[in-house]
Amino acid sequence: MQYIHKQCNQRFSTKSQTNLSSKSITETPFEFKTVEVILDSLTNNYKLKTRELIKIYENVQEKVYRRISIDNLRELALLKVKVDHHRRNGDLACKTITDLQVSDHNEVERILEACAKQMTEVCRTIYDLDDSLQTLETTTGFALDTVRSDLLAFIVGVYGMNILNGLESEPAAFYRVLGGSACLIVGLIVVGMTRLLVYRRIRLSRKRKRT
Repeated sequence: MQYIHKQCNQRFSTKSQTNLSSKSITETPFEFKTVEVILDSLTNNYKLKTRELIKIYENVQEKVYRRISIDNLRELALLKVKVDHHRRNGDLACKTITDLQVSDHNEVERILEACAKQMTEVCRTIYDLDDSLQTLETTTGFALDTVRSDLLAFIVGVYGMNILNGLESEPAAFYRVLGGSACLIVGLIVVGMTRLLVYRRIRLSRKRKRT
């Protein structure tokens, strides 16, 4: 609203100040100026929103490349939703402006053509941002797959398991090996605690016999 108010003041104040020196401004109808202000504010709003999303993307990209965490993945998912929503709105605005270009008045056509060019540029920027976001998402997936494979190889190396070649590529292999390792650790703890309790009972029984 502030941007629209500012543009209206600039255009209508310019009309009163240059009434004697510029006939093109005074001859421009009020409706055309209003349409121009509305379209200008529309394109400016999309430009600001696109810049905001680009800044958020750069921040998320820096965090993801530095360290992958649950919070970073959550921010990446939310950013993708925002970019998709913004892209749909931009496509709808471009389609609406293109439909409005069918007019018999040259002045309105020039205004709509200028606005359509700006919206096309904004949409192109949004598409580039969406492609960059998909690239970052793919890179993050590769990084997670690498971490999973490294962890699986570490578990195999620790316990000396002889697993078949190609098992690392299976989606459920990580969870199977991890579950088996957890069961093995729990079993060793239970066996150790049981032997400790048996040894303690034997020791207490010997002390009682001596007394």
